[in-house]
Amino acid sequence: MKSYNGYTAAQRNKAQAWLNSQWRAGKLTKPTVCHACGQDQGVIDAHAEDYSEPFAAGKTDQYHLCFQCHMMVHCRFRNLDKWRWYKEAVADGMTFEPYFKRDFGRFSRDTLVGTPKMVAFGQPRVDLLGKIA
Repeated sequence: MKSYNGYTAAQRNKAQAWLNSQWRAGKLTKPTVCHACGQDQGVIDAHAEDYSEPFAAGKTDQYHLCFQCHMMVHCRFRNLDKWRWYKEAVADGMTFEPYFKRDFGRFSRDTLVGTPKMVAFGQPRVDLLGKIA
């Protein structure tokens, strides 16, 4: 795991270990729906912008994101044009093909280089990804 948002890989790993222990103990529920695009299939992750201690529900797992939305958040600063396009597409109501395993190579090919496969187009949404930016 790389450093992110001013937090070291060690800090992020410690936060993830805390989340994993909370999920195993049944104190927190694992994410099942992406807060950004509404995806409810495949990999859904917990994302935080703040990895500081003390860890807490709603902070350490602030955003529930499908793998594609999650990777777009982490790649946003080095792919600004694609980030803007993706945020707008999701806010406009697009949902993309789910990822059933964490595959950054596929994500990079499909989303950063190409155009991801849309699977649904619904009502416009609150721009959650814009709030993260």
